[in-house]
Amino acid sequence: MKNKTVLLLLLITLVFGNLQAQTYENVLKADSTSWISWHRELEYTMKDLAYVKNIYGINYLYFTFAFDYPGLSYPFLVGTLRETDGQLWITYADDPNNEYLIMDMNLEVGDEFVFNPYNYTGTVVETRYENGRKIIVFDRPSYNWYQEPIMFIEGIGCNIMSWEQNGGWDYSYQSCKFDGQELAYSTPNTHFRDCEIITDDTEDNMVDNQEVEVYPNPSNGVVSLSFAENTECQLVEIYALDGRLLQSQGSDFERVDMSGLEPSIYIIKVRLADGREFAERIVKE
Repeated sequence: MKNKTVLLLLLITLVFGNLQAQTYENVLKADSTSWISWHRELEYTMKDLAYVKNIYGINYLYFTFAFDYPGLSYPFLVGTLRETDGQLWITYADDPNNEYLIMDMNLEVGDEFVFNPYNYTGTVVETRYENGRKIIVFDRPSYNWYQEPIMFIEGIGCNIMSWEQNGGWDYSYQSCKFDGQELAYSTPNTHFRDCEIITDDTEDNMVDNQEVEVYPNPSNGVVSLSFAENTECQLVEIYALDGRLLQSQGSDFERVDMSGLEPSIYIIKVRLADGREFAERIVKE
């Protein structure tokens, strides 16, 4: 009888021990969960906001492009997020019949993970704990964010925010996370300080909007450009968010006709005669 009791206690310990080992801090804390996300296309970098809005128990994920730039904020619905047992799932708004696993805190060294919907595989090369949070490190480096590897961070999310189905897996980076008004995480990446990216030489070569103005934004198709005095334009290009060049014109710099493009978000890039460049998101309605 005593041996049976010992075996029963051992079994209970093993079961509850396994359950406890698989209990992780939630990424989604409240309807005010938000992230500071830096987005990079071409040579241009912009600060965005990702946030969750909980409506009747459903967590809707939104991105607001350039949320701190007056007149350029453009929120759009990415899809819905669901979290259970250390796993984070997404259903994209334009793919409502499929749910993709985008984060799994149950992984250990040697495990493989398929980063959907991009369909490439990463292998876990390290797991560690910092401030009580489990961090999972993959063998996939970020080419846009200083070779930092892809990481899953318990209670925080993915450091490379591959949450946009058509945005490219390596275009967005999570510098900070907030639970309501409380700062829950700030990246240790030395290229960032206090959630802000540190300006580098590439961005020093960019023109600010005091020299080049693009309007209206959003636009129904025809965009006007105005330039400061003695500012000479050499080339105007329109890019998709994935970096594809869609239009280019070397004359008539004061008017760009985007009427042939689908409603979406694009990058308008202006090259000046002195070699400097200007880039801005443009919303085509």
